[in-house]
Amino acid sequence: MNIVYPVEINQKGVYVEEKTVPENFYENLTFVLNYYKEPFERVEGKIAVRNELYNDKNLLSNYTNKAQNMMWIKSKKNSN
Repeated sequence: MNIVYPVEINQKGVYVEEKTVPENFYENLTFVLNYYKEPFERVEGKIAVRNELYNDKNLLSNYTNKAQNMMWIKSKKNSN
């Protein structure tokens, strides 16, 4: 299991982990991971995911974007 930090794509198309974590990121990421039924563990207030997911930077970037998109989160919470 590996700790997740926000993953973004830089201007060169390279995936970069941001060590600065936005407010509510882990709370929102918990919702996203539960929505997609991805296993995770809480570790000292952070989230750890399995190695396969951690190494899939494209998917982690997608989950990062969703965790920071309040419109997406609200729409999925309202649909449940």
